[in-house]
Amino acid sequence: MNVHDAVSTNPPKPGIWTLTLTNPGAASTAFDGWLYQDSVGNASVTLLGGNTDKTISMPGTSAGAITAASYVTKWVWPSYVGGNYVYVGTDRTNNISSFSSIGPTRDGRQKPDIAAPGQGISSCLSSTADTTDLYSWILPGQKHRINQGTSMAAAHVTGAAALLLGINPAYTAGQIKTLLQTAANTDAYTGTVPNYTWGYGKLDLLEAVARYFTPSTVISRAVYYYDQATPTNTIRTLTGAQRFAVRFSPSLSGRLTGAKINVTTANNRPVRGAGPLKCEIYSDNGGLPGTQLGSTVTWPHQFLSAGILNYVQMLDANISVTSGTQYHLVLSPTNASDTVMIRSDTSTVGTRGSLFDGVSWNAVVYNLRVRAIVTSGAGPNSVETAEGTPERYELLQNYPNPFNPSTTIGFSIPAQNRVTLKIYNLLGQEVVTLINDDYAAGKYRVQWQPIGLATGTYFYRLQAGSYTESKKLLLLK
Repeated sequence: MNVHDAVSTNPPKPGIWTLTLTNPGAASTAFDGWLYQDSVGNASVTLLGGNTDKTISMPGTSAGAITAASYVTKWVWPSYVGGNYVYVGTDRTNNISSFSSIGPTRDGRQKPDIAAPGQGISSCLSSTADTTDLYSWILPGQKHRINQGTSMAAAHVTGAAALLLGINPAYTAGQIKTLLQTAANTDAYTGTVPNYTWGYGKLDLLEAVARYFTPSTVISRAVYYYDQATPTNTIRTLTGAQRFAVRFSPSLSGRLTGAKINVTTANNRPVRGAGPLKCEIYSDNGGLPGTQLGSTVTWPHQFLSAGILNYVQMLDANISVTSGTQYHLVLSPTNASDTVMIRSDTSTVGTRGSLFDGVSWNAVVYNLRVRAIVTSGAGPNSVETAEGTPERYELLQNYPNPFNPSTTIGFSIPAQNRVTLKIYNLLGQEVVTLINDDYAAGKYRVQWQPIGLATGTYFYRLQAGSYTESKKLLLLK
């Protein structure tokens, strides 16, 4: 049945229209109806007593499809003409997009399958695009524009599927869907999954790739920040011989993988000079930065956008942090003429910032909007191959040993085999499976960083074909 205005010259009668369906049979019959458009002629239509279920449409209803829901990644963005722009309404950052379709399908199947970033996306801007009156959506540099839609979320899922196919070209669509679903994240927004809004949760490609190698792997991430949402933002200018630092105390032992830096939009040129910005990790010395740990990471100025929390990849610092230990994330300019304007709050409570003025470090009474990201996995952090083809099976002693927080286990196999590498406690109980997959002949190194294990002696056992060997390792905390 289709109710519509057949003659455009005869507008519909204003008021409430009632559609009555009569079932002539004795048995009850379930039915669904959809509001195809929310206007008839020039009049707006509101469906009374309706709900928002079963809004997934074709081809997303296909059982074989990986159907993506959309959630918001940012609510505010800068324009190339200056100033900030914002979506209308209450900030929904990290929450589901209001336009995201909701399941189930008409026959009651689970849809969507997974949620991915789909609103507030910085997408590439075509050089031939008509940008008339779109200045509020176009970012500084005029090469990207803010976009949104489940089509944006689907692009993220497509990229994830392509990467997994690159790892294993034999993967089927069903296997990829299952891997992405089992590795998905949940939080206060997703609630218990699966559900008809979020599917199985938020896309986590890192954990999906890790689970390909070791199904038991669980990736944990934590973002450490101390800046307050209120009071309002204040600009802190990093320039000359200055250095900014934020002291963070991780509750998660793991690898420092990234940092987030909030550059202001209050100035037309908040990032100046050739750069790059230097990012480093320091030990703690009585609440102030002590000595540098690991290597310096440099981040090009052109990668820093105004008005957002810029992600800086910190893997090259080669830093593993320990839960409960104090560290400092330190920012400094490369050249004396470089300038980076960073946001801070104006709170004087629980401040963790410090400033190097060219001579000494001094505590400051505000919190920079600068955040550290720590990642850890209950499984191997990486599996690397070494040069050469071995002539015999061999399990090497882990190094370092004793260790904290991570250690490396090496092994060699002279022929292709199914390989398992497991960790056991002194009672012979399995703690974790590091490897359970087919490996070609070669030499391998597995880096392992345990999570939640107590100090003590453990055993690791390698099995490849008929070859089995065990060795002892010691974890110290």
